[in-house]
Amino acid sequence: GDSGARFAVSVLLTSASACAALGHWAAAGQKCREVLAQTQATSPEYLRALVGAVHASSFSSSSEQDAKFLRELRQRIPQRILLLDSDEVEKQDVTACAPRKTKESRPSAGDAEAEKKKKKKRKPRWPKGFDPNEPHLPPDPERWLPKCERTGYKKMLRRRKEAGRGGAQGAVAPGTAEATTGFRNAGPSTAKTEAAKDKNVGSRKKRGTRK
Repeated sequence: GDSGARFAVSVLLTSASACAALGHWAAAGQKCREVLAQTQATSPEYLRALVGAVHASSFSSSSEQDAKFLRELRQRIPQRILLLDSDEVEKQDVTACAPRKTKESRPSAGDAEAEKKKKKKRKPRWPKGFDPNEPHLPPDPERWLPKCERTGYKKMLRRRKEAGRGGAQGAVAPGTAEATTGFRNAGPSTAKTEAAKDKNVGSRKKRGTRK
């Protein structure tokens, strides 16, 4: 089918390019001639094979058929290209036709100084207990113990217990009977007894004045 023929033509053109790259000009010309026999003159593959055949014949022994391909290629090439002098084209500097690269604008000295002023050096944050002057301190020997078994953690618990012993105003002291039972002393109120004593003293003084 058409797809199979196109695939065969593409394989032949690729093989011809590989042979030309390796310097096997006779094999490259032969493969290009096969493509010319299988394709139509209006197809792009035909023109590519025609150029390849003429190029290969310039490096190998050319035949009458190669001369025919050269004449056909000259007819296909536009007239303005044929009028170009190949020696003059080779003498031209390639870099003159290359696009120029735009120079990157460099920051001025004032901008560079302003950026330096903006950047402030931050002081390094060292871990707790680390001295940068003595970086080779021995490691904590208790680093493998759980936190609850370390000396610093026990000291913190001891301080919390000592802070909780005083208690707030009206709080029950730990260890007393009120703290254990939850009830206050059931005896008579001291405030009532003191008030009764003051009343008896006042009545005695009044009796003494009547005499």
